[in-house]
Amino acid sequence: MSFGFGIGDILAVIELARKIRKDFADAPSQFKDISLEVRSLSIVLQDIEDELSLPDLDTKQESELKEIVDGCRDVLEKLQRLLSTYGELRSDSRGVGYKAKRIWKRFQWEPDDIKELRSRITTNVAFLNAFRGKFTNKTLHEIKNSADQFHERQDDRELNKECLAILNWLTPIDHTSQQHDFITKRQADTGQWLLDSPVFIEWNS
Repeated sequence: MSFGFGIGDILAVIELARKIRKDFADAPSQFKDISLEVRSLSIVLQDIEDELSLPDLDTKQESELKEIVDGCRDVLEKLQRLLSTYGELRSDSRGVGYKAKRIWKRFQWEPDDIKELRSRITTNVAFLNAFRGKFTNKTLHEIKNSADQFHERQDDRELNKECLAILNWLTPIDHTSQQHDFITKRQADTGQWLLDSPVFIEWNS
């Protein structure tokens, strides 16, 4: 894992998305779409954090993920700054203690700058999903290769067994059987001259 990027960076962006979603809780309907997009981004980031093991990423994958996560952080930070433009925090002194409440400005339609950020969030969600897809495909490909190699080793072992069986059938190593075959196939009185020779008789006595 390269220096300066890790799971903590992803978790920080997830937390920022959750905070913004909370801030949008009482927003007027004109902000509903971007609130839903922030929710989608939060879910995909959480899936990334749950599914991916950063040490398993190669340098190219890690760099690509870092770029996407940095883009997510940038758009969320800009959206957070816009919240202060469209919604003012005021203290509510009613009841026990003080509670901050955001007072939203009213619009007849979604502001253009919010619409632009919503489009960027949608793009980042698409980037994250594409990254997940590529990582999953790569993982499945590696699993398939491992399975193929395992089956090849199994096939090699089976082939070796078959070859050994054929060799044993063609050239059985059975000395007792071979000796019996030799004896049964020899002609009568084969080698008798050797047994009757004076040299053998003297050696055998």
